Amino acid sequence: MIIWVIILFFLSIVCIILWTPLRLFIDTKRDIYKIEWVYIGSASVISRNDDFSIQIQILFFTKIISFESLFKGKRPSSTAKRVTPANQRKVSKPTRLFSKLKKILFSFEIKTCKINWDTDDFLLNAYLYPITPFLFTPKKSFAINFEGKREVELIIENRLGRIIKSFF
Repeated sequence: MIIWVIILFFLSIVCIILWTPLRLFIDTKRDIYKIEWVYIGSASVISRNDDFSIQIQILFFTKIISFESLFKGKRPSSTAKRVTPANQRKVSKPTRLFSKLKKILFSFEIKTCKINWDTDDFLLNAYLYPITPFLFTPKKSFAINFEGKREVELIIENRLGRIIKSFF
């Protein structure tokens, strides 16, 4: 009986991992750049006094890493490992790789896409302005302005289960 409870517990953990959404938030108006795996963890870009850092949160633990410390890492050693035929991976066909990449790309779902853009060219803005009402849907909108504003609000979502399903 205890074995079945343990198996059921692990199966429920696997189901939660497969079905919790992965989200990408980009909001230039409020300066939010974040990727999160709901209930599990997130990573966001934070700017403080002209210094950018990454805030990583996994469950209840939070860590802030500055970009400078990421790029100050060790230099590659001069004794690089040589690639022998035994260590080489088999190269797949580009068309097969492209089809897999296309399936993965189509597994993503755009939840919100709002773009308010100024091209800095009055003539181009005037040509694009009458087209924007035709690009409007409840989840997606595109607007042209003449005020110099460039704002993007984008929320993209996927699930690990859909990514794995796209391989088959």
